[in-house]
Amino acid sequence: MRNALFVLASLFLAAPALAAGYAVGTHDARATALGLSLTADADDASAVYFNPAGIVRGKQVQLRLGDTMIVPLFQATPTGTTDTQSAKANVVPPPHIYAVYGFSDDAAIAIGFYVPYGMDLAWNDDWIGRDLATSSSLKNYFINPEVAYKLFSRLRIGAGVQIVRSTVELQKRIDLVDSEAAVHLGGGAWGVGGNAGVQVDVLQKDQGLGLLTFGATYRSPVTLNYNGNAHFSGVDADGKSTDVPAEFSGTLRDQKVKTAVTLPQTFALGLAYQNDFGDLGLRLGVSTEYTGWQAFHDLTLSFEDPALSQTIYKRAHHTWNFAAGVEVGISKTWFIRAGFNYDPTPFPQDAMTPDLPDGDRVELALGAGLRYEGLAVDLGYMAVLVQNFESTYAYLPATYGGTVHVVGLTLGYAYKL
Repeated sequence: MRNALFVLASLFLAAPALAAGYAVGTHDARATALGLSLTADADDASAVYFNPAGIVRGKQVQLRLGDTMIVPLFQATPTGTTDTQSAKANVVPPPHIYAVYGFSDDAAIAIGFYVPYGMDLAWNDDWIGRDLATSSSLKNYFINPEVAYKLFSRLRIGAGVQIVRSTVELQKRIDLVDSEAAVHLGGGAWGVGGNAGVQVDVLQKDQGLGLLTFGATYRSPVTLNYNGNAHFSGVDADGKSTDVPAEFSGTLRDQKVKTAVTLPQTFALGLAYQNDFGDLGLRLGVSTEYTGWQAFHDLTLSFEDPALSQTIYKRAHHTWNFAAGVEVGISKTWFIRAGFNYDPTPFPQDAMTPDLPDGDRVELALGAGLRYEGLAVDLGYMAVLVQNFESTYAYLPATYGGTVHVVGLTLGYAYKL
């Protein structure tokens, strides 16, 4: 029988990766279809998320709300085998709601609700990596009030406060050689940060060359101090929950647990061009975003029993993603869209674990939109192709990959005052 220290080591080798590498940017169906390339020219209520400077659009009331259905299909093939394991296809439905009040031609206030970091992934209870993870879930709910102002005729600026509620859960098995146990870690935290943005009309439409816009945004890091619980149970031969074996009950007992995680800062730059060519309208946009994932270098779990406390090193590094999108207005009412995004993983090879499988992502998007008077209906689809990534993590070297299907629907209404 393994001694207690060996069991404790196996318990925490794959503590939850939390936010690292799992940013969600699909918080508007139009933006999804454009590959998330709206940094420069977000000009409806979704600008609350994509660039707060864009909420200044004259005296009006504007509302956008919708949902995005995210279906992750991940696989893991342990090194040296052909036994590919598939994660369960849990549907993740992060909603988005934005409201803007432009109380003058030059000033506006707004508020938004969205979930920019999150995941929900589960593996079979009997899969080879069950000692590392059977399920992991992370949700970060952002409430984001903002204010924006137009300076001169070309410059718009905006800023806001981010109020964050976060919850996290991890379930895994514990190998006791002669039997198995299970642990369920769960906790929650509140955090506060800020965001700001700027948009500049480099060329204006009245110059006869179309509208060329530059944009930049910044989101601050947010520190989350989680308070939670660890629940331990035994697992019988049929996989059902039972009591922890007596020889481990003094160590594997229910207790409080704490940890802290910092959501990364982001900085984005973008350019967008719009022009009309007869009955057709054309919009082209590109952007790049820096994410400071290095804020998630390690994770310290502090248990009520100090003997269980441990630090896990993830050593994530910063990334730059690149996006491009095109929109064609085939009439004053109908629009078709396409987009592309390349988003590299922040994880080194020896830190990739099945609680948060990842890889460099190629994202291809399509969509359509309807505008009728003040009504807007947008539909967007994105196929996220997760490139095969070879993990050399010592306790489960494997190749991870997969596909994520993203479908978003957003409804909007604008009323000029």
